[in-house]
Amino acid sequence: MRYLFVALIGLALGTAAAGAVLYYNPFADKSAPMPIATDRVLHYSLPDQVMQFAVGEDARLFGQDTGWRIAGPLPEATDDLADLEHLESRAIRASLELAATRSTLDAAARRACG
Repeated sequence: MRYLFVALIGLALGTAAAGAVLYYNPFADKSAPMPIATDRVLHYSLPDQVMQFAVGEDARLFGQDTGWRIAGPLPEATDDLADLEHLESRAIRASLELAATRSTLDAAARRACG
C-alpha cells in the first residue's frame, strides 16, 4: 500500500512538473515578432557554384541546364474564354482530360522502363 501511495504521489508531481514546463516554455511561442521598420532584414542567395560544390559537379541543377526556350510569344486569348456560363463544366472536362493524359503517359513510361 505504501508503494502505491508513493507511486501516485510521484505521478502527480511528475504531471504537475511537466505541465509547468509546457506552460512556461519560452520556445513554444506561436510566431516570431514582426520586424520593426528600423530593423534590418537580411536577404541572401545561394549561387550555383556553392550548390555544385555542396552537391557535387555531377549534380544537375534544374532550370538552367534544361535548354528549354520559349519559341515565341504566347497566342492571344480566344473569345471562348470569356464564356462564363459553362466555365465550371469546361474546367471539369479539362481536368479529366489532363488526368487521362497523365494516366496514358504513366502507362507508356511503365511499358518503356520495364
